[in-house]
Amino acid sequence: MSSFTIILLIFLAVAGVVMLTLGRGVRRENAHPHCRRCRYDLTGLALESPDARCPECGAGLGGKRAVRTGERRRRPWMLVTGISLLTIATGAGGVHGWRIATSLDWKVALKPEWLLEMDTSSTDPDVSYAATVELAKRAVEGRLGGKRLARLGEQGVDVYVRDNLNTMHEWGNFVELAWKQGYLDDASLVRYLETRFFVSVAPKYGIRPGDPIPFVIALHTRKGGENYADILVGLRLESVTVNGSPLSLLRDVDGPVGVMIKPGNRYESSYTYWVFEADPALEIGRHDVLAYCTIEIYRGSPGPLDSPVYVQQPAPPVAVLQKSRTSYLTLLSYEKEFLFAIEDDDESSAAMDEAVRVTRASIRETDDGVMLECSLTTMRLPVDISGYVYWRVADREWRLGPITSNARHWTPSCHELSVVVDEFDEDVVDIVIRPNPEPARLDYRISRYWGREIVIRDVPVTHESP
Repeated sequence: MSSFTIILLIFLAVAGVVMLTLGRGVRRENAHPHCRRCRYDLTGLALESPDARCPECGAGLGGKRAVRTGERRRRPWMLVTGISLLTIATGAGGVHGWRIATSLDWKVALKPEWLLEMDTSSTDPDVSYAATVELAKRAVEGRLGGKRLARLGEQGVDVYVRDNLNTMHEWGNFVELAWKQGYLDDASLVRYLETRFFVSVAPKYGIRPGDPIPFVIALHTRKGGENYADILVGLRLESVTVNGSPLSLLRDVDGPVGVMIKPGNRYESSYTYWVFEADPALEIGRHDVLAYCTIEIYRGSPGPLDSPVYVQQPAPPVAVLQKSRTSYLTLLSYEKEFLFAIEDDDESSAAMDEAVRVTRASIRETDDGVMLECSLTTMRLPVDISGYVYWRVADREWRLGPITSNARHWTPSCHELSVVVDEFDEDVVDIVIRPNPEPARLDYRISRYWGREIVIRDVPVTHESP
């Protein structure tokens, strides 16, 4: 039940009590004299006479309290409204309270901490589970003593070390809270985190001799604590060897490259891609791959999570883990091409045309010539794209660069392309994406691609200042 609902029920209950109180009272409507016994209106009678009597009931009117002033009437609508409001408020509150009362295991909720701690080691799984959940609840609420939290934190580390597939996040909460509050040392935290993270390495399947070698390397979390320790974990690739020989990155990258992930009470993965230079010594067939990675653990701000690229933290890491992972890659002969062009029906072609949008086409003067710039957005592609982007006017073409886009990405993907030419004086162009398998050889995800030209006609070109 939300706070707003609780406040509303309290308001209804108070309003009901007020209206019920007012409804039970009476209201005086005039100043006429009335017989107190039968409430008959005595207006016009000589009430000063000691022998005066009520013409309705015959009661004597000479007494001090025999006559009262004003007609009294009750307010039944207020009485009914007050009862209704009280019924609604108490009924809804009672149902919610009953749910809370019946959902609690009172035998567990009322147990002292020392007895619950003993129950966590019970051979009865139901008893140990209930005790662990209750203690974790108290730990999160700050109701556990430091020594007990430290013992439970150490016990949690041992639980995960014995079974790294354990999915009870309560043990992880003990570890993280104990470490955050200084009751657990860094070495114990590292033992816990080593069971919660693992690395996967996968080269692209079906590489031809002499082709670059794309890799995807991922940092995965297993279900653990709910990150009460504000932990950030960064992954950095140190080296990759094939058959014992190191591979070199195809592109120079400034700074450490990798991913950053924030663990939590769920399974999560962060991926990053590398493309390595071809190894001319590799022959057709299967080859062993060995990747060395560094995992750095920080108490960090969420800043690095804004980008999939690993960002070095200003403070030194709490701990550093070294991980290695084996895999394999397969080199195919040129006759066994693994990239296939797909040409579907007209319906798919129309869907492809709808999935590609031009967001900018512009030119500007530079010292080296005229810069042609183009921005494309792809979303909900029916098939992957691999090819080159051209500007076309009549029979003249200018190639801006390669493009690859994955159909499994349902969020928009932006592609920026540019080229410098000697001269260009057109105001309207056709933008063409011409299929070609070569760009896909650098993309880990693509094994088939759209085999028709995608043409976006009559795109206006804006002239920007240098």
